[in-house]
Amino acid sequence: MNRAEVDIYRTNVDKRLEDLSVINAEQNSELKHIRESVSEIKDLLKVQNGRIGRLEQSNARRDGVMTMVTVVFGTMIGWLFKMKG
Repeated sequence: MNRAEVDIYRTNVDKRLEDLSVINAEQNSELKHIRESVSEIKDLLKVQNGRIGRLEQSNARRDGVMTMVTVVFGTMIGWLFKMKG
């Protein structure tokens, strides 16, 4: 390679490095946005999981009460049939 070709090669390498720097900066800004979005989604998911947990607790409580009511009425109806027979 002669001097002119080396200078052209160096110029091309410099241009490519500048392009890569710009691309890297763009990717870093996109990654920052993605991290912020993921963090926000995690926070919203925590809130949603808390609400779902409270709903599941109230459903379990209601199911327990309904089971007890069913047992009591079933026992009373059984007792009535036993007295009748």
